[in-house]
Amino acid sequence: MELAAKSQLVDGEQNLCEGGSWESLCEHLHYHVLSHLPVLNLVRASLVSKHWRSIVASPSFIHLHSKGCTPRPWFFLYGINFLVPAKSQAFAYDPYTRKWHCLPLKSFPEHDQTSLAVSSGFLYAITASTHLQICHKHDLFPEFLSLTPPMNCSRRNPIVNFVEDSISDSYKVIVCGGVSVFEDEDLAVEIFDSDAGSWEVCAGLPGEFRGSSSAHWTTSVICKGRFFVHEMYSGSTAALDLHLKTWTPVHVLRPLGVRYSYLVSCAGNLLLAGTCSIQNRGTFALWKVDEVTLDCSEIGQMPDDLYSVFESEEEDKTVNLKCVAAGEMLYVFSLAKHNGYAVVSCQVSDDKCCWMQVPTLARSVNRFDNLVGLCAPVTLKNFF
Repeated sequence: MELAAKSQLVDGEQNLCEGGSWESLCEHLHYHVLSHLPVLNLVRASLVSKHWRSIVASPSFIHLHSKGCTPRPWFFLYGINFLVPAKSQAFAYDPYTRKWHCLPLKSFPEHDQTSLAVSSGFLYAITASTHLQICHKHDLFPEFLSLTPPMNCSRRNPIVNFVEDSISDSYKVIVCGGVSVFEDEDLAVEIFDSDAGSWEVCAGLPGEFRGSSSAHWTTSVICKGRFFVHEMYSGSTAALDLHLKTWTPVHVLRPLGVRYSYLVSCAGNLLLAGTCSIQNRGTFALWKVDEVTLDCSEIGQMPDDLYSVFESEEEDKTVNLKCVAAGEMLYVFSLAKHNGYAVVSCQVSDDKCCWMQVPTLARSVNRFDNLVGLCAPVTLKNFF
């Protein structure tokens, strides 16, 4: 069968070279040729004719396209203007075409000024202090919002992460902290199960996180059945076993020279990513982290010419960076307007890093009071 398909493909290519037409090719060859195109090219191709749309939008082709290539996750940037909400903007970066696309403001779920945040490719917001409003990932123009029942604790800027079940389309939400340090629930942890539709209270965060159990200070990531929390400045790190619902002892994950860092999952591995000072120069580095021992080894540093796009010409050269990751892609972005909210991408594979500067946003970009970034794959399912 495979030999016959290859022979048919060769015959089809020869037919085209000899002046044949696209229409003369069988549907199998249409599928084969189109399956190599990036998502947006296929969306445009679907507008050519009803026949092309029937191919591109068919479940069999969407499945073939998803299996045939590992999509590079897109980078989404949401800028919020507190004073004039109409000046808030949303953008999406396509790594294939290396172009930015403006998104409609309906991409924002309802939120107050500081509650909009992202985690594991999900966009979410805390509403009325006790409800979690979720905008599902994998949607270029998200319209479907899911509102959870009230949490057991009133929270503001808690640590949040998500676990998906791709077979049943169900998910779980882990929420930690985000409660006033003067309250007993400062370390409270609860998990929402979309199938059960309810919250379960679990063992609280280790005491080392008291006073810093907020998304302002602590990042989280899901990796191989464990929910990791990492304090950005101290390096305190612990993991919750999602099956046993127990916490590991706290480990300090802070390589020499690190100023602040993020724990992310990239290329199937746990990575530590952060700004650091090495031999009196600033840089952004990546370390691979062992999920069990939490030992780390450096795998790469951002080239100086790329790191320089983040630096300020003013006396205060403090660099305020964030990073998000999905698949094999990691995006590092600036929170500063003076450098146009610069972004640098890194493709990680086989412990090797390929860094690249992302084109700058349009000059018409507004000044934002809050900026959140999201990294998630975009597939044909988002359009059909």
